[in-house]
Amino acid sequence: MKEVIYSGGDIDIIVTSTKDAKVTAIRDAFQEVFGKATVTGMESQPNIAPQPVGYSAGLKGAEERIENLRRSNAVHEHQVVVSIENFIVEMLPDCWFDVACVLLKDPLHNIEIQVFSQSTPVHLDYVQMAQDATPTDYNLSWSGLSVTVGEMIERSDPRICRSDWHQHLSGVSRRQIITLAGKALASLYQRQRHAPQI
Repeated sequence: MKEVIYSGGDIDIIVTSTKDAKVTAIRDAFQEVFGKATVTGMESQPNIAPQPVGYSAGLKGAEERIENLRRSNAVHEHQVVVSIENFIVEMLPDCWFDVACVLLKDPLHNIEIQVFSQSTPVHLDYVQMAQDATPTDYNLSWSGLSVTVGEMIERSDPRICRSDWHQHLSGVSRRQIITLAGKALASLYQRQRHAPQI
């Protein structure tokens, strides 16, 4: 019901996914910052590994999701689009973390903003399992691994869902993580949209 009450206004966002955790998180973030915002999901897949590794791969995945929607004319040329791509990164030797790249592109106002979520620790065993499961000749190895750490976590403990293992391992759900990053994104976007042109 809240989504209907706070929809409208002059903010219309397409999220490059139909997953509830992503769409609802971005909707909540933009409605909190702008008061009213219409946020809907549209599925788009990047041509990168299912488990991106590193900041560059995460950003590339987010960019490709947006480019795919634009290339296929699924969205109009001035549509504001937000894309989310989770990736893993080794921040310290043998210390891996899951991070979400949250990217906004607004062609009409010539605004592009990227933020990164808080990081969630990923046990080295899960990363090594995903590395071992990835063929040595994997054609997308430049961007990451052929299986996700979420899949490895679910295999190790079937009670944990691969799509929201964050909640079980850190006590914070993926939706909460994306919502916080989304609030930062929405606030930066609001500021840039209303900044005087120089």
